[in-house]
Amino acid sequence: MRIDACPRCGRPGYLEEMCVKSTSGRDLCYYRVVHYYKENGKRRKKVCYLGPVDGAYSYVERVHGLGLTNILKQDPRQIINNTVSKVIELAYTVGSEKRGEMLDKIRELRTLLEHLAKRLAQVENDLTSKLNSELEGNPIDGA
Repeated sequence: MRIDACPRCGRPGYLEEMCVKSTSGRDLCYYRVVHYYKENGKRRKKVCYLGPVDGAYSYVERVHGLGLTNILKQDPRQIINNTVSKVIELAYTVGSEKRGEMLDKIRELRTLLEHLAKRLAQVENDLTSKLNSELEGNPIDGA
């Protein structure tokens, strides 16, 4: 199916479902977007993999438990919430010899989240201004 914008790179392409056999004989199916282009007169292709069709990455999920899935179905709020929850869980289970290191990581994560909150507030303000301008009949270029 042709799509106007790949979720990974933003270029147009063709959304496909690709299946391969695992070493255990199971079918593993993935979403991918195929981009065709010309280079030196020859037709070439670049592929962006979007993730497994059936949901979670089985190995990654067993190791990290963050609820990661393919980019088409992923909810960024879930990733952030699961990641912070895992860090908090780990913070309360580390031994005394690792407590100082964990405290540093908690502080770094809090600083990062505060920075991200400021960035999101700026984007929210920008989009609100653009929407208000469009509703008033003054479209903004570059939107």
